[in-house]
Parts: sequence; structure tokens; C-alpha cells
Amino acid sequence: MSSIPDTEHVIEISSRHDLKSEIAELEEFVAAVTDAGLAMFIKSALYDSNSNCCELTLLMGLQRYEQVADEILAIALATISQFVWFDTVYHGRGVSDD
Repeated sequence: MSSIPDTEHVIEISSRHDLKSEIAELEEFVAAVTDAGLAMFIKSALYDSNSNCCELTLLMGLQRYEQVADEILAIALATISQFVWFDTVYHGRGVSDD
């Protein structure tokens, strides 16, 4: 497990099998939420390599339909291939519906 700090907050990232592609997605996600000033809302991003799905753990009682949550979701869709968001699996980066 590793972490990427912003100036005051650390988001834990991990890939179950340390896959480079998953770590790259997690690093891109963390960089994007940090640039957007949203890192403080995320505790961790853990990729389960067996299910090919990332579990995002949010902080501070963030609710699904808040503006901040929508902004984080947009970043996750752009940077992570598959992830759980409020008990629903989303397909993002590079994944089509076909």
C-alpha cells in the first residue's frame, strides 16, 4: 500500500496484486482530485485486482448527490476503469457499453 499526499491530507492507494495499470489509474485519480481541491473528501482508493474494481472510501459524511460528490464522480469516471460508488458499480475510463 502506498499513499500520495497533498499539502495536508493523504489518500491511501493500493492494488491487491500491485498491477502497474491499476496503480497508474489510482495515481491519476489522486492527482486529479488533489488538483481540484477535493482530496480532503477521500480516505482511500483500493483496487481489488481479482474483481477488477476500485473501492473508494469517502470522508466527512459526503452524500451521493452533493455537488462535491458529483465532482469526485466525474473525476473517477475519467480516471478509473471500474469502481464502486455508493453501492453501485460504475464503468469509466476506456470502458464502453458495447
